[in-house]
Amino acid sequence: MRWLQSTFANRYHRFRKVDGKLFQGRYKSLIVEEDNYLGALLHYVHLNPVRASMTSVEPLKDYRWSSYWYLHNKPKRPAFMDCTAALEAIGGLADTPKGRKDYLDYLKWLPK
Repeated sequence: MRWLQSTFANRYHRFRKVDGKLFQGRYKSLIVEEDNYLGALLHYVHLNPVRASMTSVEPLKDYRWSSYWYLHNKPKRPAFMDCTAALEAIGGLADTPKGRKDYLDYLKWLPK
């Protein structure tokens, strides 16, 4: 990650002809070992575009740059992507249209 971030930052600065920090602080990764923490983390990540005022919760399913888009568009998911953890974290929802709608309702309910 350090190599990726520094290479990207150097190329960005060269292309834009600017100086200064592009990223704040070092990259940090944490291992999430318990399912309840994973669920809370997934809900947080799905709501990031809403918190950044880029979209609201209802059109989040059409917001292409969110990971929620893949949860909602099952046929477009890559083979390696498993979205069941987010659904299971709020009561064992199934990866069905009704389960995804219930998850969206849950995201609406969460404080932003």
